[in-house]
Amino acid sequence: MKLSPIIKQLQAETTCFKQIAGTLSDEVLESFVRQKELPAAYVVTLDVDAEFAEVSQYGNSYEQEITEHFGIVIFAASDRRGQTVGDLLDDYRAQIFKAIVGWSPDDDHDPIEFEGGSVQKMTGDRLIYLFEFKTTCTLTTDDTWQQVSYDRLGEFEGMDIDVDVIRHETQKPDGTAEAKLKIDFEKGA
Repeated sequence: MKLSPIIKQLQAETTCFKQIAGTLSDEVLESFVRQKELPAAYVVTLDVDAEFAEVSQYGNSYEQEITEHFGIVIFAASDRRGQTVGDLLDDYRAQIFKAIVGWSPDDDHDPIEFEGGSVQKMTGDRLIYLFEFKTTCTLTTDDTWQQVSYDRLGEFEGMDIDVDVIRHETQKPDGTAEAKLKIDFEKGA
């Protein structure tokens, strides 16, 4: 899942953040975010889960449900007890929900759902809070190697059939084709 559409949606639909950006890991953020840029929101990739693939009895279909988890890490200025930022956190949450909950980042993903939130760290001047979300998509045959290999086969234009009769005496074919059939789909049989 791409983070950019989520970041753009938050930038367009929220007014409470001085900075909205993304990162693949929230571990570097704490030293990166400056106090004067608060409150700030960073979209981060968290985890990806997949349900067992379903393969048809003929082996020609493949579907797998993928759940992609992401978070929005909030950095906010705080007093020592965190009382005032606690109230502000509720306002931040409300704006985030109105921006992305129920919204789909693209045609392949289902609407975003809220999963939870938790305090990550609180110091004397800063609160770091994580809101967690998820969205799902379906991996189909079109997304797999199976489809790539089918596409490389090209069109099925016809076939040649050689029939070697099994001899009654030996119960084996003798290696000589007694009948031949050529089918050309463009010209007919």
